[in-house]
Amino acid sequence: MKVAPRGEPHIQATILFQNKQVARLEFDPVTGDLLPRGFRPMPQPPSTADGPNPRTSVEPPPDSRNVPAPILDEVKARLPGILRELTTDQGAEVMGRESAWKVPLIFQNRVVGELRVSGDGRTVIQDFGATRDSATFDRP
Repeated sequence: MKVAPRGEPHIQATILFQNKQVARLEFDPVTGDLLPRGFRPMPQPPSTADGPNPRTSVEPPPDSRNVPAPILDEVKARLPGILRELTTDQGAEVMGRESAWKVPLIFQNRVVGELRVSGDGRTVIQDFGATRDSATFDRP
């Protein structure tokens, strides 16, 4: 669980492989659904009795640091099933400068994450962004 600069909550889960954090999954903080890679739900603008007011700025929820506990519990309960159903596709993106491959992680026909593999295909590369976020925002 982390809070973005504008105050929106984010729920992320990190995938561990050989005691290294190698990928992360993002969840919708309102519904607890697994989001496609790179997708961010848009905050809803405040509305008035006459409809939305385009001149008002988008305000974060009053206490956005606290996602309802049932949502977090639901995400934690669904994680083992999601991990069992994760697959990889036939394709991968070549990262020439890093001498590595980006392999998409797929759940129910949606790309939900990526795994980096060394150029020779022998080593899964650690996701240092996920490691940093986990060290900063990790909750048991």
